[in-house]
Amino acid sequence: MPPHLTKELQPEVLDVSPYVATTRFTGTGGVFLARAVLRAAPPVRSRRLEARLETIRAAAEALRAVVRARMRDKTRGETRALATRLGAGWVGLREALEARARLVGDPLGDRARELAASLFPDGTAFVRARFDPQWVGSQLHLERIDEEGLAPELDALGVGGFLPYIRAAHAAFGEALGVGAAPVPTPDPTAVHRASAALARALADYGRVLAGELEPDDPESVRAFRAAVHPLDAHRRRRRAAARPTTPETLGPTAAGPIAAGPTAAGP
Repeated sequence: MPPHLTKELQPEVLDVSPYVATTRFTGTGGVFLARAVLRAAPPVRSRRLEARLETIRAAAEALRAVVRARMRDKTRGETRALATRLGAGWVGLREALEARARLVGDPLGDRARELAASLFPDGTAFVRARFDPQWVGSQLHLERIDEEGLAPELDALGVGGFLPYIRAAHAAFGEALGVGAAPVPTPDPTAVHRASAALARALADYGRVLAGELEPDDPESVRAFRAAVHPLDAHRRRRRAAARPTTPETLGPTAAGPIAAGPTAAGP
């Protein structure tokens, strides 16, 4: 038989190594990939394969929860709102003093002018600083007001009503920054990495089971294997395309909904 015909009759040799190795992905990319793998799972599954699919589903759901929690994290936004509130209080107090100081020749107007110049020689620029310097500037101003007993004078000038607002805003801002009495929960910076690693291991274990059950001489087994690993192949193609400078990165959908089970009743 001619060599070229002999070659055509030889069974296809599949390289299964990419499917037993860990796969790299972003948080949302991992959720998308897991969904695709679950949908592409063979309709007829061994118990070992079923167990691996369930592990993928659980790992992907855990990753989705971590990613969604990070997306919902409003800590910084809430802190910024508290900073804005505190800044508004100090600006309001300064402007109220300046308005009272317009009464030239009036004893209270003259005192308001003195206090405005003394308390705010640089205006209220400190409220536009970053969070920590803003809190420190606010703290120093409050300490001076208390140490010099200026609260009654501010009341006499008709601007003392700003102080309770400022004190409350200052306390809330401090709590958000972690300098108050209550501890501030710190988000785990490794949560997404750990959840992604768990999903990558689950996908690799699934690939090992698929490879172990593959019958290379059986065309139907090869076809089923290729269909099952197609999402992994597509994911790697997207990553390679994204790595090219001239090619826009292909983005997967966001992790909006829970991880669905496979399409058949036997699915996870």
